Formats: sequence, structure tokens, C-alpha cells
Amino acid sequence: MAALMLLTFALVAGSTLGYQTFQGRIPNGNMVPHPCKANFMWPGVGHQNRLGGGVNNKFGLDFKDAGFFWSEEICRADSDGDGWSNARVWSGFGTVDDEDDDDDDDDDDDDDDDDDDDDDDDDVDDDDDDDDDDDDDDDDGGGGDDDDEDDDDR
Repeated sequence: MAALMLLTFALVAGSTLGYQTFQGRIPNGNMVPHPCKANFMWPGVGHQNRLGGGVNNKFGLDFKDAGFFWSEEICRADSDGDGWSNARVWSGFGTVDDEDDDDDDDDDDDDDDDDDDDDDDDDVDDDDDDDDDDDDDDDDGGGGDDDDEDDDDR
């Protein structure tokens, strides 16, 4: 009976250590964020099951194809298809300088464009609309008819 318990413990500990070994091969592997819940972790990195085991997710398949080692290719890849590299998704720990750093500059440029003339034009358009409304009010108030009569009298 003791031998059976020891064997069971060895098998469970071995499989648990195996997952931790893979986590250790991935930068920030023990702190992979949950894809849908803020402030939750995904300890089963590489698996569809949050706790690990069972079917691999796309990252798990990519990691397996890379011989279970982190590489520049995996770092730059977007395994989950969210538009961000694996490095970005995992907070950039232990990554190579990847092309996503350039995306930050592009994002900043986009923000600058939003603050440029577009907003100023909207303000000018609003002012013009107000002026047009004032002119329309004068015409609608009968002022236009009086002006025409005044012109005839001159």
C-alpha cells in the first residue's frame, strides 16, 4: 500500500513538475494573463484548460513545434490571433526587441493626428453653424422682407 501511494505521488509530482518546467522555459511563464479576465492568471500555459492538461491551445502547439523552448519566432508570433505578439501579450518579459515596439510609435502618431486640425475644424464648423443660424433667424423674423421694402424706398 505504501509503495502504491509513493508511486502515485511520484506520478503526480512528475507531471506537475513537467508543467512547471515548461513554464520555466517561457519568460514570465508563471504569470501568463487570462485572455478574458483582467487580473487573473492562466497557469495552464499552452493548454485550453486554464489549469493545464488536455488539449493544447495554439501557443502550446507553437511551443511544441519549437521543441518546447522560447525562441525569437515564438516571441514575435501572435499565437492567440489578437493582433499582439506573444511578447506583448505576456508583458514583454524576456523578449527580443520585436517589431511591436514600432507599433507604439505608430499608435502615438495616430493619437497626434486625432489632436490636430480635425478637432479645430470641428470647432470652426460649430461656430460657422451658429453664425448661419443667426443669419437665418434674422431672415425668418421678417427682417428680410423689411430690408427689401427699404431697398425699394431708396
